[in-house]
Amino acid sequence: MDEHFDRDVGFFYSVAHESDALYLEEINAAAAAHPGFHPHITDSSRDGFLTAEKAASVMPSNAELWIYICGPPTMMTGLAKGFQQLGIPASRIRYEQFNVR
Repeated sequence: MDEHFDRDVGFFYSVAHESDALYLEEINAAAAAHPGFHPHITDSSRDGFLTAEKAASVMPSNAELWIYICGPPTMMTGLAKGFQQLGIPASRIRYEQFNVR
């Protein structure tokens, strides 16, 4: 993100334990530099798994949202289904899949 960053972005980062989260300093610096960047860290050992409902509870309800998901297949499938149940069209849900080896 540079000085021309003009988006309103909710960034949801889910980890098993907050101590597992990488790049927190960089994420927080980006949030400080860009008022439209809103990071949300989910510690699943404390907060439970990230769900579409939890994410939607802090997102603007009147926006035409686009959802971008990256993570393990089970998580992405669950989030995509959850966002669709909340009324986000499948055409506005994008994902990048990876597998842990």
